Amino acid sequence: MQPLIRFAVSPGPIVALALFGNVVTAQAGIAGLTYYGEFRIASGSETADGIPLGGISGIDYVAASGRYVAISDDRSQRGPARYYDVQIDVDASGFSNVSFSDAIALLDSDGAKFASGTVDPEAIRYDASGDALYWVSEGNARRQVAPFVRESGNDGSHRRDLLVPRHYRPTATRGVRNNRGFEGLTLTTDGRSLWVATENALFQDGPAATLHRRSPARILTFDLATGNPGAEYVYEIDPIPGATILPSRSATNGLVEILALNATQFIAVERAFAFGVGNSIRLYLADLSGATDVSALPDGIVGKTVTPIEKTLLHDLGADFDLRLDNIEGITFGPEIDGRRSLLLVSDNNFSSRQVTQFLAFGIDPAAPASAPARPAPDAPVNGPR
Repeated sequence: MQPLIRFAVSPGPIVALALFGNVVTAQAGIAGLTYYGEFRIASGSETADGIPLGGISGIDYVAASGRYVAISDDRSQRGPARYYDVQIDVDASGFSNVSFSDAIALLDSDGAKFASGTVDPEAIRYDASGDALYWVSEGNARRQVAPFVRESGNDGSHRRDLLVPRHYRPTATRGVRNNRGFEGLTLTTDGRSLWVATENALFQDGPAATLHRRSPARILTFDLATGNPGAEYVYEIDPIPGATILPSRSATNGLVEILALNATQFIAVERAFAFGVGNSIRLYLADLSGATDVSALPDGIVGKTVTPIEKTLLHDLGADFDLRLDNIEGITFGPEIDGRRSLLLVSDNNFSSRQVTQFLAFGIDPAAPASAPARPAPDAPVNGPR
C-alpha cells in the first residue's frame, strides 16, 4: 500500500507537503477480498431480443429482484443506446450462469431514441427509493458535446437531468477530455447524494495520466433532492504502470468507476492499458472527508494548494489473484454469499472479437473491529495519584 500526499498543484512537478497514514481500510470495514471466480462471454453474442451484447461500462445490483442492470457504451451505433437486464448466478464456488434477457432503450428528453453518436453511456446505478435509474454520458470533446447526468425510469424514459456545472463542458482548453469525461457514478448509502467521477483531469486542472505523472481527476457531488451540484474533490490517478511494446502505440490509466461504502468513503477502480502488455486493474479504498472542496475553482487547480482524496491500495487484481484481465469498467455489490457481502466486476469488450465480456466475483473480508482500550484494574486510580 502506498501513502498519499497533500500537494500544491503547479505546472511543474507536484510538491509534497505532508504524508497521510493508511487508515482507510480499517475505517471502511474491508480487510481485503476473497476471489470466487470468473465468467466469460465471447464477443458477437446477442441478447434474447437480438440486440448486440457488449460495451458493458457499468453495472448495479437490484436487491429487490436479485437481478442486475448493466449499461452499454454503444453510442447508438450498433443498436439503440441501452441498458441490459441481467441474471447472474454466483456463489462461493464461482459462477454457474450469466444471462442477458432484455435490452431496454434509453430515451432522450423528447421521448425518442438517441441518434448515432449523440450519447456515450458509461455508468449506471439503481435507486430503490424512487425506483429510478441514474446514468451518465461521457460527452464528446471533439464535437464539444457536453457530458450529462440523467435520471430515467426502468422503461428508459427520461425523468430529469441533473445540473452539471459549465466548467465540465468541453472546449479546446477547458472541460472534459475526449474519451476521458464522466466515467464513474455512485449513490451514497444514505440515499441523499450522487457522485460522478471524470476518468482523467479536466483540461484546466492538469494533464492526463502519463508514465511519470498522476492526473487530478474530479469527483462531482449532487444533492439528489434538488438535482443541484455540490462539492467537488480531486482524485489523483496513478501514473500509467507500464509502457507499450511499441512507442507509437498508446497507453492509458484512468478512474473508470466508483462505488460508495458510506457517506464519505468509496472503492475506486483504476484501469490501465498498454499496447502489447494488457490491462492493469487496481482497486483503491478512498475517503473524501479530508479533501479540499474545489467547486469554487472552475478555472482550474493549477497553482492552488489542494488536499486530494485520500486513497489506499486494496488490491492489484492481476498481481494479487493471478488473473488475466480484460477491460474492467464496472463494479457493484452483490448478494450476501456465505455470510460475506459479494463484489462483482465486469469488463467492456469494446465489441472487439479479440476481447470478451468478463465477470469477476469476490467476497469482502471484513476488517477486524478496533480493539477497545484496556480498562484499569478495579483498585487502580483512574486519573493517577491524587
